[in-house]
Order: sequence, then structure tokens, then C-alpha cells
Amino acid sequence: MAPPPFPEVSAYYIAYYAMLYGQEAALPLIREIRDWLGHPEVVMERAETWDPEVKSTINASDDSLVTARADLEAYWEGPAFDSFKVYVTHLESVIASTSDVTAEFSNLLQKIRETITKTYQEAVRFIGECAAIIIEVTGGIVPGTGGIIGGALLLVATVVCDAIAAFIRNVTELASTAMGLMTEYGNLGLDLMQKVADLKSPSPMPSSAAEVENWNVRGRS
Repeated sequence: MAPPPFPEVSAYYIAYYAMLYGQEAALPLIREIRDWLGHPEVVMERAETWDPEVKSTINASDDSLVTARADLEAYWEGPAFDSFKVYVTHLESVIASTSDVTAEFSNLLQKIRETITKTYQEAVRFIGECAAIIIEVTGGIVPGTGGIIGGALLLVATVVCDAIAAFIRNVTELASTAMGLMTEYGNLGLDLMQKVADLKSPSPMPSSAAEVENWNVRGRS
């Protein structure tokens, strides 16, 4: 499901009353929320590039190796073929390791996308809740214009300030939680980069597998 658009009108109400009642700390938070969403579709595109696209290609290579080994084993035997089988097993191990890392990268990118989207959605919800309280208590009337007077003005100011303060607390806590998750994801990314660095390139095929005289047709002496 696509994330909700930024609630411009609700954000305006919060910003206006935040300035009116000296709660300017809300203003940079509103600006930050506007930029939090970024482009999660780009992150998802990268995730899908790692898996299933790359993984499917890798798995197809592994399937081809398995098929080739099975076909050869049906007709050939001998020390050269045994050497070739060992080499194919080595290639399968390298392919499996590479496939696992690509899947881990994809999963990490998907978690990042989910965190970005959920954080933005939650922040938009806080904006909506705060604005709703402000509109409900003020009735859309701007204090000082004659619509709200006397004791009612003090009550409005108290309720509005409490709502904006709650908004600031909620968004600050949300941002802190998201930052903690992103730091954790960053550490996981570093671990994955090390796994990539540790991936082994396939060794050259042993010369013994290329000794034609040691490839024997199965069933013949």
C-alpha cells in the first residue's frame, strides 16, 4: 500500500499555533517529516535487483551444473571424471555462498524500506492527531480575532500547547527509534560487505579433469 501524501493543511495548523504559542520546536520536526519518506520505491527496486533477479540467475547456473553433472555421470566414469565431479561440488559451494549473500542484501534493503515507510506513516498520524485536537478546540477560529475571548482563550491555549508538546515528544521518540534501527541496519550492511569480501572465486578446474585418456565410457572396461 502506498504511504499517505504529506498532510499540508494539518501541518499548517500545527506550525501556525506553534509559532503563536511559542512552541517553535515543532517547526523543524514538521520539515523533517516532509523529507522522511524519500523514495522507498527506489530502495525496493534495488532489493528486487538483488533478489529475485540476481538470485534467480545464480540458481539457474547451479541448476545447469547439477544437470550437466548428472548427464555426464550417466555416460562417463574414471579418475578424470571423479576429479571433475569434485570440481563441480566446489563450484556449487561457491554458488550457494553467493546466493545466500544476495538474499541477505535483499532482505536488509526491504527492512530499510519498511522502516522508512512505517516511520513516515506514524509521523503523519501524529500530525493528523495534533491538528485534529487544535481544530476541535479552536473550531477553526484564530485566537485574538474576537472569536475566542476570556477564560476560553486560556483553555484553548492550554489544550493546544499540550497537543503540540505531545506531538514534539512523539515525533522525537519516533525519530530516535528509527535512527536506532538505521544504525543497526548499517552495522548489518557492514557485516554483509565483509561477507562479500570473503566470497571465494571459483578455483581453476584441475588439470587431472582434462586428461582425456582417464575419461572412460561407463560400463566399458
